[in-house]
Amino acid sequence: MSVYHCPLCPLIFQYRSEVDRHLHEEHRSRAEDPADLGAELSAASRRLDWEHLGQLRSSAAGPSVTLLLSTSPAGTMTVLDVARLRQLADRARRRLSAEPHGDAGAGVVGERLSKAVAAAESRPADRGVAVLVNQHHLSIITLPFGPRDRHVVDCCFATRDLEYALRRYPEYRILILGHHPRVLEGAAHQLAEPTIPPTADGTSSAPAVGTSYPDPDSLLGDRMDARGSLPLILIGDNRQLDRFRRHSAYASDVVAEIARPRLRRINVSDLVGDTLDRLHHERQSAAVAELSHPAMRAETAWGVEAAWKAMHDGVAGRLWVEHDYSVPGRITPGLCGIEITTDPGEPGAIDDVVDVLLTKAAQLGIQTDLLDRHTLGHADPVVVQVPVPARPQSAGPQWVATT
Repeated sequence: MSVYHCPLCPLIFQYRSEVDRHLHEEHRSRAEDPADLGAELSAASRRLDWEHLGQLRSSAAGPSVTLLLSTSPAGTMTVLDVARLRQLADRARRRLSAEPHGDAGAGVVGERLSKAVAAAESRPADRGVAVLVNQHHLSIITLPFGPRDRHVVDCCFATRDLEYALRRYPEYRILILGHHPRVLEGAAHQLAEPTIPPTADGTSSAPAVGTSYPDPDSLLGDRMDARGSLPLILIGDNRQLDRFRRHSAYASDVVAEIARPRLRRINVSDLVGDTLDRLHHERQSAAVAELSHPAMRAETAWGVEAAWKAMHDGVAGRLWVEHDYSVPGRITPGLCGIEITTDPGEPGAIDDVVDVLLTKAAQLGIQTDLLDRHTLGHADPVVVQVPVPARPQSAGPQWVATT
């Protein structure tokens, strides 16, 4: 029986078609790279959402590089931020060459990383950026907060900052009440008045210029049809807010109300930002408060090792993690399953076992609370709920009848 050898690595295949597919997927022909990579770079800056996050978490194609950098908001990345991003990329490339992933795979990822970094440098910058590259995926994601600068080279992407961005800065809808109600939509500090796309026949379904919505529910109904339900924040005077609460069909969507100041002009983004910060801290306080419940205290275990073991054993119920906590380690056989190290450059070490832990939790459907730094107030920034199995009820004393 004939066999086929890969010309770039030691793998052997039974069929020629398997070799061709392997070469395309694992080694990417240099002749095809420019066209393929150009198309990827054009689509690399797609909007971050839960679907996109799930795709990145499911991508485990050899070495995966994640660059995270805090940046200054600008039309394009500043000179200082460009230099810092290039420095992170250089460190990642050196780490790639030292890892036992195979020369061909590491070389391809290194080339793709260089192109992705060059593309990120020319794009608008927010407060942070994430560049994620492996052999099959490439993403450039702007973040509404400044992450801790770091480079991660692992078997999967480091995605905890992306999840934190989605949880900390969810999309929401603002209704500004008045004689001519207005709707704004967005996330974090980026708000815009939505445009209504054209219908199938090419005409716009938007109202004519000068048309107003005296009834806020009509305006919200149009937005519900276009985008679905989003958390709703109201801005108006006390009389308008009270009327909306009593008469609107969308009152149950309201997560916060803001009384409009009468004596000064307001920046809606700043006004809503303060409200969102308050809601965020309230949610975090509620999540941490559950840990202090006597029944919960008996079911919690602290530390990365305890959380890893609980998930490995299939008994983890919930996970709390301070989102900027990271620690290198390696997966090992034995009772615990991981070993914490001090040097991520050690052979076989994972740059950040906390990221791997969070990815596994998402795949297993375990509820995870990503918290701000020092929120837990404990030496270990990771805690897992391990439900205590119910004790079997005693059948009571067995009475024996005597004659």
